[in-house]
Amino acid sequence: MIGVKRAAHALLRAMFVCAAAVCLLGLGHGWYARIPVTVNEVMVSARPGETVSDVIESAGGYQRPKILAATDRRVVGITDDIEAVILRNGTPASEGSRIEWGDHIRVRVAGDVVEPTRVETRTVEAAPRVLGRGVTTITVEPRVVGVEQRAVGAVSGDVVETTMVVQPQPGLYRLVPAAGTPVVALTFDDGPWPRQTEAILKVLAERDVPATFFMLGSCVDRRPAVARAVAEAGHVVGNHTYWHIRLDTAPPEIAEREIRGTNRAIRRATGMQTRWLRAPGGRLEGPASRYIASSGMASALWTIDPGDWRADITSAELADAVVSAARPGAIVLLHDGGGDRSATIAALPSIIDRLRAAGYEFVTLDEMPSVRANW
Repeated sequence: MIGVKRAAHALLRAMFVCAAAVCLLGLGHGWYARIPVTVNEVMVSARPGETVSDVIESAGGYQRPKILAATDRRVVGITDDIEAVILRNGTPASEGSRIEWGDHIRVRVAGDVVEPTRVETRTVEAAPRVLGRGVTTITVEPRVVGVEQRAVGAVSGDVVETTMVVQPQPGLYRLVPAAGTPVVALTFDDGPWPRQTEAILKVLAERDVPATFFMLGSCVDRRPAVARAVAEAGHVVGNHTYWHIRLDTAPPEIAEREIRGTNRAIRRATGMQTRWLRAPGGRLEGPASRYIASSGMASALWTIDPGDWRADITSAELADAVVSAARPGAIVLLHDGGGDRSATIAALPSIIDRLRAAGYEFVTLDEMPSVRANW
């Protein structure tokens, strides 16, 4: 009997313990159902079964590194390929691992990054320079297509740096009038001359007129930049001796030195090899003519001399003299140096405009069908 009572008492005690346990568990969300976790010094109360990613999110998550523009460091994106380093109790852990009681989670995120750049290559063309009016094109300087390399931001598309690998050259071309068009050649002697040559170049450029400049070697050596400007504008450069001497009376060795020295000066200043020679005063008799012929150069005289070298001539008189004497194939003698040429500069626009109104076009001696070489 006593044994039965003891057994019944033990059973009641067991049932009471089980009921108490069920009661505690039935509280649902009591202290035993929460797991304390620290995420970057922030205490998080997690549920059983949550992952490291869950508790990081509960703690506010983390900001991925920003991508900064290579030009001005503005934000242009967020990195998706740079993962955070997660330490769980000091040991690397994955975001999907389950948390445990008292875990210490630390998230280390890389700093912001500057965007990478890519290299792009493209061609660059400069607009060609064209002198004259006509239907046939003569290449004075060929065009060069440039090559440019650019460092471009891979995210922003900003151009970070530009390097011109090959410098573009526009090319220089002269247009020649159609066959049968009456043409005139304007020529200028005794330069290059400061300010005056530049003023004439300006008028010619404004009216799209090519010309031929017969230069003194001594003036070229003193003013190589002006000589270069003439050549770069597309005009033809000729030889007018070094010191403006009379070739018909000069000893052969002096005449040769005058001509060769001027050719060298022109080549140094402009890079051009001239083929035309105009003897000062048009006097080419004597031994100098034989040297010119043997050197492959050609003599160039003129058909119209309006006398712009005279001190008393006016620009109106000068323009009238040229226009009234003009014939197809005419070669006009003018001057850009050797003295005050203000009358020539003032008359030049009128000469060009009036001759064009009369049906003439302008060419250099290179394009002239026939050039007077003797009297």
